[in-house]
Amino acid sequence: MISNGYDALFLQTGREVRPIPSRPTSEPPAQTTASISEWKELLDLLRFQGGVIAFFHDPTRRGMVDEERPTSALPLCASLSAKEGTLYRLCE
Repeated sequence: MISNGYDALFLQTGREVRPIPSRPTSEPPAQTTASISEWKELLDLLRFQGGVIAFFHDPTRRGMVDEERPTSALPLCASLSAKEGTLYRLCE
């Protein structure tokens, strides 16, 4: 599983949860994208291990990745949506 609230999910489930690749807090934004290898690893997890991305709609910690970043970069389909968040899977 991959999530913008990976630490909370790990504490609740005890299962490995990886963070969504984010951009560093340094400026300017044009140079603050995650590395290509981080995105390739995420795509491989989704494609070959049946991974899902769990997004919390109201992140409370600074630096949490917002939903727009991976959903605009990857072919994702919403599998389940609730008030608290959305689960995405790869749709290819």
